[in-house]
Order: sequence, then C-alpha cells, then structure tokens
Amino acid sequence: MKSLLNLLFFAVSGAHALSSLSSSSYSRSNDALLSRLQTIQTKLLLSIGRIPGTAMPPEWAASGAKLGLALEVEFTNEKCQYVMSKERLLRGDVMMGNTLMLVEPLNEPSFISSNGIEIVKVLPGAYGCQMQEIESRRYAFRFFLDFPEGAQRNDVILPAERLYFLSSCWLVEDNETALDRARRRREVIEKSLQEITRDIDDLERQQQNSSSSMGGFFQKISY
Repeated sequence: MKSLLNLLFFAVSGAHALSSLSSSSYSRSNDALLSRLQTIQTKLLLSIGRIPGTAMPPEWAASGAKLGLALEVEFTNEKCQYVMSKERLLRGDVMMGNTLMLVEPLNEPSFISSNGIEIVKVLPGAYGCQMQEIESRRYAFRFFLDFPEGAQRNDVILPAERLYFLSSCWLVEDNETALDRARRRREVIEKSLQEITRDIDDLERQQQNSSSSMGGFFQKISY
C-alpha cells in the first residue's frame, strides 16, 4: 500500500496561469496526473478536533479531545457515474477539473469512546485535479468522501456530511529507461564499495602503525 497523502492543506495561487491553455490542453494535462493516481491505495490518518485561531463554535471540541480515524482508500480507474446536485457543483470547481474519478473506501474506520469501539460508515466519493502552475507542473488535487451517519467522541462531533480533502502535488516526468536506472544504481554501489575499501585500508594502516608502536615500546623496555 503506497502512502500518498500526509497533511491536506491548500493554497489557491497561480490559477491565472491556466488562461494560456486551451480546454483540450487542460484535459490532457489533468489526465496525465490522473493516470498515475489510478489504482493507488493509501491510508489516511484523520485527526478531527479544534484548531486554534479558526472560526469554530466556542463549545465545539472545547475540551481539546480529538477524533482519530485510520481510513484506507483506493483512487480507482473508474469514472464517477452518479450525478447529484453537489457533484454538479463540484464539476464547476476549478480545483476538481472536468473529470471526476471514483474514490473507494477499503475499510470501516473505528475509534474508541465511552461506549466502546464505534464503527464509522464511509461511502464512496470522487477525486479530480487541476493544473495550477504550468512551469512547476503543480496540481491542485481534491477528493471527497461521504460520512452519512457522522460520528461523535466526547464533545467532538462530526456531522453526517461530506468531507473534502485538498492538497497540492507535482508531476515529475520520468524519461529514464530501466537500463538507465540499473546503470545509475550500479554507479552508486561501486562508489560505496570504493569508500568501504578505503575505510578498510585506513583501518589496516592504523592497526599496523599501532602494532609497530607497541613493538618499539616493548623493545625499549627489554633494554
């Protein structure tokens, strides 16, 4: 299982740079990233709680408690087929692009409360992306999942709603062939072997010098 995401923050900058691309260029660029995301499985570690300095109701999670969930998902290669009002809204969101793919939960996350172990129901959602900076090939990557029953741990309440995740990622072109990568690995190994050989030679010289010094010392004592 590959690790895809850490903390999910975003910055809406550089969107004006997209104006120089045609709609077909948008689509091709976004598809290039989506093709690499498809079938990736990852684990999301969600920590839901109060964040200082944000506009949260003063009574919400005032105790400082956290609701932690370990959720495994797969970014599938299937297009999102169902259409609802919120999906139509997202299709107009520049961060999502014009293509929405299906993101599928792989487990039922759980947490421990005063009632014991509680299971949180998660329904499939969708993911998409949109190039934001052409030169650096930076994309806005966004997906959502539905939590139809919500969850509660102490005074941390997750309403029955849709959760959105937004992050930035970069597409790196890999023009190396398998032979190029093998040669590069061989060069690294050869360099490491040379360094190890030098270290061994240095240790042997130090040991010889130490033995010679001790031999001279005992020779002087015998006189």
